[in-house]
Formats: sequence, structure tokens, C-alpha cells
Amino acid sequence: MARRRHRLQCGGSSGLAPDGGLYVPVTWPRLAPPDFEGASDLAGVAARLLAPFVAGDPLAPMLSSVAAEAFSFPAPLVSVEAQGRLSVLELFHGPTAAFKDFGARFLAACFARLRGRGERALTILVATSGDTGGAVAAAFHERAGVEVAVLFPKGLVSRRSNASSPAGAVMSGRWRFAARSMTASAW
Repeated sequence: MARRRHRLQCGGSSGLAPDGGLYVPVTWPRLAPPDFEGASDLAGVAARLLAPFVAGDPLAPMLSSVAAEAFSFPAPLVSVEAQGRLSVLELFHGPTAAFKDFGARFLAACFARLRGRGERALTILVATSGDTGGAVAAAFHERAGVEVAVLFPKGLVSRRSNASSPAGAVMSGRWRFAARSMTASAW
């Protein structure tokens, strides 16, 4: 595996890495609890956590606004024992009730800021049998310059995912084409 440095902007817009794999950080930052002092909400914690990964990237000065937009829904920390020493972070309070709302909305907020006017429309293809398609479709809903196509395997979709797919889904062979475009008229 070749080690090359890429900006977050490049990795996000190109999809797969040149070797066909995924982009991963060359180094991992070390963060300690004091690094998060003063971060009182999820967006603030996210901005502090992600700052080392976007340092030097065009996205860096926009990170706080990206996090605020992406993580604008609750993610309550709920105690699971009487002493309150053990808690869980509930990640199902987003627009589609899927933990994938966090990543999909962050990506959509980044793209909204990094894509230039007049650029060719971006098409995101999602193949899923679960809630990934709904999370991505909802995150990019009504975003200029981005179309989302969600493919569900015919007959292999959970009742919940099937119920949440847009009306007018088209069946084709082994796949059900659920969302052609996420423009205002599509939902």
C-alpha cells in the first residue's frame, strides 16, 4: 500500500483511493479530556475531535459550521446503571433514526461547502438492504449539484426500510430503484 498524503477535500470528492481501497489517516492524533473543555454539545465535541484531521484542508475554517449543521439533532447520553458510571450514547434520534445519519449528514455538509458553482453534478450511488440508503438520501435531500440513487435488493429489504422508501419505487431485475434524484420534486 502506497502512503500518500491527501487532503480531506480530495478524498471526499474522489471516492476510492487510487489503489482501490479506502482513505485512512497517515497518523492518528492523540486527544485527552482537557482537549474537549468548553465543548458543551455534540457539534462542539465533533469539531474538536475532527480538527486534527482537517488541519491544512480548505474545510478547516468551516469545520464548526459543518458540525453544527450535521449534528443538529439530539444524541442523548443515557445512564444504564444506578451509579451513573456506565452510559450509552443513543445514536437513533436523527432524521432517519439510523446511526448512519451522523456520517451521511457530515458528508453532505462538507460537500455543500466544498463543491464549486458550475461543477458537474455529483451522483452518489447507494446499494443497501437496510437504512444506509435512507440516511444518505435524507442527508443530501434538496442539495444543489448532488443526486442520490438508492438501490435495494428486490425482496430482501426489511419492513422498516421498505416502508421508508419513497413512493414510486421502480423494480428492475434484482434491484428496486428507490430514489432517482433528491431534488425538491423527488420526495
